[in-house]
Amino acid sequence: MYENKKFEHRAVIKFLTNFGKNDKQIYADLRKVYGDPALPYSTVARWESGFNIGRQSLKDDSRSGRPSTAINEETTTKLGQIVKEIWLTCKPSINFARMKWGICAPKSCNTRNMTVLFRYMIFPTKHFCNVTVACRSESEANRDAFFIGTMFIFACVAAVVFLGTLYDVLFYQAVVENLEEEKYRVIKNEEFEPNGANNLVLNMGKSRKEYYDELHWALKLGLAFSAYSNSKRILDTDENPQEFIIIHALRSLCTIWATVILSNIFIISYIGE
Repeated sequence: MYENKKFEHRAVIKFLTNFGKNDKQIYADLRKVYGDPALPYSTVARWESGFNIGRQSLKDDSRSGRPSTAINEETTTKLGQIVKEIWLTCKPSINFARMKWGICAPKSCNTRNMTVLFRYMIFPTKHFCNVTVACRSESEANRDAFFIGTMFIFACVAAVVFLGTLYDVLFYQAVVENLEEEKYRVIKNEEFEPNGANNLVLNMGKSRKEYYDELHWALKLGLAFSAYSNSKRILDTDENPQEFIIIHALRSLCTIWATVILSNIFIISYIGE
């Protein structure tokens, strides 16, 4: 079928060339008769030029390498089948990269709206993203096992943060304020002994580190999640001789970056509205 169509077009070009028409006129006539399946202008011009200089054969010239019959309907179908088989073989190996997104949308949005939103606005490339949208009502989502498990984890974290902050503010900070950083304090006696041989060493009692080490592991866990202590450390600008001053700028940049990312996520989640 493919060969017959090809020879038919070439025969028409030969006839119109012998009739005295040029390549542009022949191409226009082919477009009128065949429409989109007509040969491209470059092909029409090449064959019209050949017939003008005395070419008679409608067959392709013999050439080394690929035969003239390499591209036909049969070989194209086989090539497509091979590509499909390769894709099916490779697909399981790249199927591990799966992501699940959940956003809240108005009740007026349906599955088609959300599919268009994800496929053409958030992930515009089909080659790397196959979107499957499952719309569920709020009542159905609340009964989901993953939702219940997630809420349980968040509730546990929130409880630890609340109790840890409460213990930190009411008890731990009150005790720590009366303790020294170090157990021993050295008082130099340079007035009488310039070489420091008889410096005074005072035992300051229990240090903050010793007090912290004696706490129960549950209290240490609560202090690790304390909103008060963590916020105080983040906003602390006191210079420590053992740390780089640039660390404060890095903290600020990280905070700004995290804020920008979260803002963009919330903006994307409201696109559907």
